[in-house]
Amino acid sequence: MDAAFSSQSINPDNLLAGDAPPPVAVGITLTDGETVVRGHLLGRVTATGKYLISLLAATDGSQVARAVAAEAAAPSGADEVMTAFLEGEFNQDRVTFGTGQTIANTLVDLQDVNIYLRDPVTNTPA
Repeated sequence: MDAAFSSQSINPDNLLAGDAPPPVAVGITLTDGETVVRGHLLGRVTATGKYLISLLAATDGSQVARAVAAEAAAPSGADEVMTAFLEGEFNQDRVTFGTGQTIANTLVDLQDVNIYLRDPVTNTPA
């Protein structure tokens, strides 16, 4: 029997920081025109249910961080379904904050949806 094999390189980025709660990844709709990297904090627009980079000055609901991008995405011309984490423990040094967002002003919103930021050196909660 002849088996086909392929190889793939792995580049660990240390975004995940634990498994209590275990990471939960789902498909979400990212709004056209957004450019996100793995680890970006995302907020959900109340009127549409679509996600954007969470910005402190937003007033459409997306100012409340609700997800962590599990992959990079840059939809152009149409909204795009991408993978995001809706729960889990994440390395606070690998999370990308939108303009105005910090650990201090997103921490409670993230904890409300079971997303926890951890200090990578001590593995203690942020």
